[in-house]
Amino acid sequence: MSVTSRPRFDRARVAGWVRGLRRRVVRALRTRAAARPAGDAWAPKLELVARRVARGLKRLERAVLPTSAIAAEESVADSGRRVRVTQPLVLITQMGRSGGTLLLHLFDGHPSCLVVPHELSALLTAERLNGAAADVFEVLTPRQLAKWRASGVRVGKEGIAGPRRYAPALDLPPSLVRQLFLASFPESAHSDRDVLDAYFSAYFSAWKDRLDSNEPPRWVIGFEPGAIGDEARMTRYDANYPDGRVISVLRDPWSWFVSARRWSLRFAHVDVALARWRRTVECALAYRERSPDRIALIAFDDLVLDTASVTARLCDFLEIPVSEAMLMPTFNGAPVDDNSSFAGSSGGVSRDPAMKRRAELTDDEAATIDARVGTLWRAALAVLDTEAAV
Repeated sequence: MSVTSRPRFDRARVAGWVRGLRRRVVRALRTRAAARPAGDAWAPKLELVARRVARGLKRLERAVLPTSAIAAEESVADSGRRVRVTQPLVLITQMGRSGGTLLLHLFDGHPSCLVVPHELSALLTAERLNGAAADVFEVLTPRQLAKWRASGVRVGKEGIAGPRRYAPALDLPPSLVRQLFLASFPESAHSDRDVLDAYFSAYFSAWKDRLDSNEPPRWVIGFEPGAIGDEARMTRYDANYPDGRVISVLRDPWSWFVSARRWSLRFAHVDVALARWRRTVECALAYRERSPDRIALIAFDDLVLDTASVTARLCDFLEIPVSEAMLMPTFNGAPVDDNSSFAGSSGGVSRDPAMKRRAELTDDEAATIDARVGTLWRAALAVLDTEAAV
C-alpha cells in the first residue's frame, strides 16, 4: 500500500503570488487615483489606501519568504579581505527622483568612502536590533541580494527609459555575509550601532571584487530616498549615528513632477505627488533648522550643471580631500548609466533634467504647481543660496 505524501509548502511560490497580487491591486488603485481631476478629494484617499495595502502585503511576502531561503548556497570561505567598519554613515536622502542615485554613484569613486551601491532599505531601519543574531540578519539583509549577484543592480526602469539596464553584478554572496555577520555579532550587551558596525563589516568583507583603496576610509555612504520625511527612521539614524552626516538634494517641483509622474503611478496625480514633495522638503528644511552642522542641502540643478563645484563643497562638508573621481558616476569603479526617467541617457552626468524637463508641463500644470508649492520652493531656494555661499 503506497502512501501519498502531502505536497511540500512552496514558500517561494506563495511569496511570488503575494508579490504579484500586491502589484496588481496597487496599480489598479493608483490608476484610478491618477484619473481623478486636480483638486479632487478622492485621489489622495486612493493613494493612501494603495500605500497601506502595499505595506501590508509586503510584510506578508517577507514573512513567507525569509532572506535565508533565497540566499545562494555555496561553499563559504573567508575572502581574506576582512575589513572592520566602525566609520559613521553619511545618509543621502531626499524626495525620490531628485538625484540621490546619481550622487551615490559619484561618491563611489572617492577613496575615502565605503559606498553601499544600492538603496539602504532595511539597513536604515526604524526597529531596535535587539533580537538573536540570525533574526537580526533577516531584518537587515536586502531581499534582492542574491538577484543582484546573479544579474546586477538595475539602473533605470524598463518601459520608460528604453531597455532595462544593469550595473555590473554585485559579487556579494549572501551566505558569506551571513557567516561573517554571525561570527562577529556582539554577544554581550550591545547597542544598535554595534550591530550595524558588525553588519557593514561583514558586508564589505564579503564583497569579493570590491575595489580597494590605499587610503583608510573616513565614511560609509548610503542612500535611502524619502527617509528624511520619515520621523521614526530619522530618529533611529540620529541615535545610531550621532557622528554621521546627512546630504539632501532639493529639486524644483516643476521638473521633479515631470520626472516623477513618468517614473511611477504613485506620482501621476498632481495633488498626491506634491503632497509628498512638500512633506519631504519641509522635513529637510526642519532638519537643517535643528542640526545645521549635520546636514548639507544642495540644489539638483547645481548638481547636474556644476558637478565639480558641488562635489568639492560636499568633500569640504565631510572633511575629505576633493577627488576628480567624483565627476563621473561609477559602480565599483566602472562607469554606469544614469537612473533617468527618460530615454537617451548614456552614462555620465546628464544636463537634460535641469535644462528640458520643465518645458514638458502645460501652462495649467505649471500654474497648479506654483499655487500648491511655489512659496515653499522659493523659501527653499533662499536656504540653498545661503548654503552655496558658505
